[in-house]
Amino acid sequence: MVRNIRNNRVIRDTLNNYDNVVKVRAMIEEHDEDSEVVKAIKDEFNVSFYPATKIFISVRKMK
Repeated sequence: MVRNIRNNRVIRDTLNNYDNVVKVRAMIEEHDEDSEVVKAIKDEFNVSFYPATKIFISVRKMK
């Protein structure tokens, strides 16, 4: 339960920061494979797989 709350907070904080959204958009354009984008998000924001995937999906829907 604690992990779920922490993951949701990380996702919310990342998506509410416009600079982070711009970074993720650049990563999406830079990489061809979705898995490469998720790995880049994991490395950039120091998050686990689930939040990285949710951030990627949310930013991709914003376009």
